[in-house]
Amino acid sequence: MSSIYAREKAVHKAEALMQTMRDRGIATSSFHYNMLINLYIGAGLFDKIDILMQEMESHRIPQDRYTMSNLMAAYVAASDISSMERILNQVEQDPEISRLWEINSIAASGYIKVGMIDKALVMLRKLEDKMIKLPRNSTCFNFLLSHYASSGNKDELLRVWDAHKLSGKMMNTSYREMIVHLSQLDDIEGAEKIFKEWESQCSVYDFRVLDSILVVYCRKGLFEKAESTVENAANGREPYANTWFILANSYIEHDKMPKAVEMLKRAFSCARKDINPFSVTVSSCLDYLEREADVEGLEEILSLLEKNASSEQGILP
Repeated sequence: MSSIYAREKAVHKAEALMQTMRDRGIATSSFHYNMLINLYIGAGLFDKIDILMQEMESHRIPQDRYTMSNLMAAYVAASDISSMERILNQVEQDPEISRLWEINSIAASGYIKVGMIDKALVMLRKLEDKMIKLPRNSTCFNFLLSHYASSGNKDELLRVWDAHKLSGKMMNTSYREMIVHLSQLDDIEGAEKIFKEWESQCSVYDFRVLDSILVVYCRKGLFEKAESTVENAANGREPYANTWFILANSYIEHDKMPKAVEMLKRAFSCARKDINPFSVTVSSCLDYLEREADVEGLEEILSLLEKNASSEQGILP
């Protein structure tokens, strides 16, 4: 029940439930306190977290790995770096908790948030050392990439990427992350290089990786390159509808409505409909066709909508 209330951010209900558990003498586990801490973080009620910690200490309820990581995350969210460092120092004295890479990841994110990049890099080096000792962990690696990108350190981002490639096969999610990070650092050529590297060696074509580079191209207005990349990928393959929706939405944003309508038609004609079309995409194209008095175009889109109504939900605006 506590986890349900936490997910719904129902602060008062969760607190009432916690009080009932206290009254019955069954609030003896760190689990329930951890759920409340998460709830308070989401609601921005950081003062209540300190009160909750005092209660745990007075009742001798153990503060486990989740308690400590949640506390650090709370102080990061509040930009309270001194308190985050206080918890970090406590954690580093605990051999069981200190070995967790998540602790260094949270600390790094806190330092990056307030611009303390040198301290962040120290944490990231520790995180990297721990990652080396783990079985291949794509989640840890992707966090490491994200932090280096957020710190603006492209050299370290590329160093970690190249080093990790040597240790074994890269996951598709990591290629997607790397494309996004390089584009955030305004290295479009670098993002393109990563995509081509993936495309040249992938055993199964994951169109989500293609979608990542399409977003990069479209944001830069490189529509010809985006379309040619899709056409090359579609040679002997069937893209998902989402690929065409990315192009359609980008054309709408740049007020290129004829091209947006064309991409929307291709999306609806696609056999692989992995997602529902965005309502704004459909409504924007319909509005445009109506303004242009393009009866034939309107009828075609409406016909496609009707054909897909049985398999798609929430299409119409």
